[in-house]
Amino acid sequence: MVESAADLSRTWEQRAAFYGGMHSDMDVMVDVYEGFLPPEYADFFHEEMHVHVINNIRLAWDDLSWLAGKEFPIYVEPEGDKSAQKERAERLEKWAYGVNAAGRNAGGVTMKSLMKVAMWWLVGTANATLMTLPDYENKTPYFTWRDPRTSYPPVGWTPWNETKPGDHLFAYQKPLSQLILDYPDREQELRRSVTKIHNLGDASRGGRGHRGRRHRGCGSW
Repeated sequence: MVESAADLSRTWEQRAAFYGGMHSDMDVMVDVYEGFLPPEYADFFHEEMHVHVINNIRLAWDDLSWLAGKEFPIYVEPEGDKSAQKERAERLEKWAYGVNAAGRNAGGVTMKSLMKVAMWWLVGTANATLMTLPDYENKTPYFTWRDPRTSYPPVGWTPWNETKPGDHLFAYQKPLSQLILDYPDREQELRRSVTKIHNLGDASRGGRGHRGRRHRGCGSW
């Protein structure tokens, strides 16, 4: 359990060291999609072919994401053949479809859109981060997503063991100018620490360093 800023920093350092290489690999793939090939591609493709390589990867990525990102049907097996049991199963199905659609009412996305986003990340980076969150105002759970490059679950945890993680850290990068706007009363402290935080972010990405533009700036939790 994180109890202080020092605890948070230690947790970040541990998880950044563990997940940094994987996040760096995801950065490379997203960079390719956005039109930036890794330098080693020059060993295999003539420079004039780079734009075609990028377009082929992007088209294949989008096509597979579209084909795989289908909203799954919901079916509840009745507990028996009685009318009341069948009606109960139908009510559960309607409730589940309602939860799937609740994202839009909660300011998020519908399940149809969420599946497209999830498959985009899974096809291209072999990773996706989906969440179920409560909407207290509308009194409903809803589904949403986060960029998996900002996701730092506990080291050793995996969704395949079907156990709830004790916590989950999301860390991302913001420009110093944005942090100053968010915390104007701490401007001087931010300016003094930005170099240290930025160096920490560089080290956490593993041996390959930063590959995406999103990492310019300083860290934020």
